[in-house]
Amino acid sequence: MLIHILHIGVDSFGRANRIIPQVLQVFAEYERKIIAARTRAAMLHHQANGRRMSHVCPYGWVRDPDHEDLLYEVPEEQAVIRQIIELYQAGNGLVGREQVDCVVGNRF
Repeated sequence: MLIHILHIGVDSFGRANRIIPQVLQVFAEYERKIIAARTRAAMLHHQANGRRMSHVCPYGWVRDPDHEDLLYEVPEEQAVIRQIIELYQAGNGLVGREQVDCVVGNRF
């Protein structure tokens, strides 16, 4: 049930009554953070179990034709990802296409 501050008869203009809307705002913010944390945890759990969270597959992965929610690796694209990580860890910072052996076409 949604309760608005005006529906509970609080005079928000009085000095003593200013704290009630502020306390309600704090609880509302807390509840938003709890919902966000639960959503984030659920998404990470699904992703850790191979379930996709979008209709667009990330680079290096394709949909499992038998189970639409599952992804599996594309070895050629995973090799490109490893090469990018190695270049970055070697101190190359931002990596351009000319530095990466991207043989998969324009998916990169």
